[in-house]
Order: sequence, then structure tokens, then C-alpha cells
Amino acid sequence: MPRPDEEGGAVPEPAADRLERAWALMAMRRPKEAAAEALAAASASPNDPEPRVALSCALRQAGKCADAVAASREAVALAPESPRALWALGCAQRVAGDAAEARKTLEDAHRLAPGDLVILVALGDALWDLDEWTALAHLSERALALHPEAPGAWLQRGAALRGQSRYPEARAALGRAIALAPEEAHAHFLLGLVEADRRLWTDARDSFREALVRNPTDPRYRRHYVAAVKASLPVLRFFEIRGRDVRSWAYGFSMRSGWRRLAQRLRTGLFAFVGGGFLCLFGASTIPIGLWLVFLAVPFLAFAAYVWFVDPVLEWWVTRRVTAGRPPVAGLPPRAAHRRPGP
Repeated sequence: MPRPDEEGGAVPEPAADRLERAWALMAMRRPKEAAAEALAAASASPNDPEPRVALSCALRQAGKCADAVAASREAVALAPESPRALWALGCAQRVAGDAAEARKTLEDAHRLAPGDLVILVALGDALWDLDEWTALAHLSERALALHPEAPGAWLQRGAALRGQSRYPEARAALGRAIALAPEEAHAHFLLGLVEADRRLWTDARDSFREALVRNPTDPRYRRHYVAAVKASLPVLRFFEIRGRDVRSWAYGFSMRSGWRRLAQRLRTGLFAFVGGGFLCLFGASTIPIGLWLVFLAVPFLAFAAYVWFVDPVLEWWVTRRVTAGRPPVAGLPPRAAHRRPGP
């Protein structure tokens, strides 16, 4: 708020105070108010890139990716050699979906400030989006040499090692990330993916549950937990087409929606019906006709019971018991399952 001067008028609030308030509002997840404060600070200090860095971060947090990129470009124009301005531009480009450009920008920022942990983690996230596992492994190794207690660097190392199929090392790295930041939901989720890759369904189920408890509204955590519950039970795993992991279409029943989901289920039910029919025809010469009809109907009825009863009950149980009745958030940006949420 403006402060009164000695003559009873008002003087503008210093830009530094507004800038500090903008960062505080971002920490409280109030991006619209933060953006207003940062914009006022930028108006008060037109030649200072820092208010535009804060404005870019606030707009990115609000989901206005194009505006965030524009604000960070203004900051870079004012200070082309500023690592913070380049960091803000790279983060905005990544959230806008241009991970390749974000990588180049963040590499420039990293060259200017090679020991900055925030820049290292942001560059790692860009490499993560590009599935550049070897580069991410090298970068996380350098980050951990400088900052051995950084949970974000351990998380990225675990992701890189999983991408290289080095599962025991990935599990150890993610365990370290969880030890340093137990409330980081994505570390538990990524550990669950490692266990799923190794077909350790009970461990995967437990890790997905830990992620879901910490972030009940993320639909990825929810559907992977349900899929791991199914895979950990032999009877349900049979119906989910044995041997497929949580990323396959068989485990995607709960991910599908509308007509596509219905067609997927009916098609698989038809396969079960026809397969059972052929088996029964093979033994028709020795089996009474009534028993033959029962055998013919069993595969279809069993699958229908699973699809229309067991599957919805599992979804309901997850919603009511594990997530305290909180529904998943709709409209999240489409991302690969293993990637970190942004911004």
C-alpha cells in the first residue's frame, strides 16, 4: 500500500517491497496477486530485470505460459547475461511445451552460474521432459557433487537411472530422495514405477499409495495405484491380461473414457467369449449340451462381472478410503506418466 508523506499525500511503495511481497504470494500459491505486485514493481523499476523474473514466475504458476515467456524475454533483453533471467525464460519455455528450447536456454544459464542448484534442477527437468537419460544422469551426478543433500537432484538421478534400466541404483537414489523429503509425492510415485518395471506389484502398490496419500487429486497417482492393486492380486491380474505392466493398454481401463473405453472392454470380452467357445466346441462331443452352454457363458460372464462390478468398486474404494473422498483434478496438462508436474 502507498505510504503517506509528511504533507499528507502518498508516495509509491518501493519496488523492492513489492517484489518481496510477490515472491511471498507465490509461496502461498496466490499467483494472480503475485503477478499484480510484480507488475507494479516492474513499472516502478523499468530497467531492473528482477521484477520481470518474478512476473514470469507468477504467470507461469497461474498457467499463462505465453505471457510468462514474454515477461521473461523482457528480463533477458534488459540483462542478457543474467542467469536468473535466463532461468526464468527456460522454465517458462519448458512449461509452454518447448523443452528443446528450454534446454538451450537453461544450458546458457548453467554456463553463467554452474553451481546454482535451482538452475541445475531446472535444466534437469528439461532433460527429463526430453527423455535424455544419459545427459540427465551426468547432470544429476554433478549436482549431487555440489549439493549432496538436494532431494530434487536425487529425484532426477532416480529418474535417469530408471530410464537406463538400472533399477537397483534407481531404487537407492529414490530412497535417498524420500529420506530427504518424505512428503515429495512424485518420489514415491517414481519409486512405484521402478517396482512396477521389476514386476514387484506389492511394493509398487505401496509406493503408489504413498504418493496418492500425499497428493490425492493427481489422476496419475490414482490410476496407477488402482492398476497396481489389480496386478498384486492373481485373480485380478488374470483379467487384466497377465504380464502387462501399469503402462500398457490392459491397465488403461481406468484411464479410458467414453465410447473408447466401452469399445475396449467389449472387444476384450468378445475375445474371452470366443476363446471359451472354441474350447467348449473342442469338448462338445463328450460334454452334455447343458453343461456345454454353461461353459460357453462362463468366460463372458466372468469378464463382465469384473468389468462392471470389480473395477468400479476398486475405483470407489480408492476414492473413499485412500483419498478421503477427494476426486481427481480434471484438465491437467497431458504429460508422460514419469514426468514431474509443472510448473
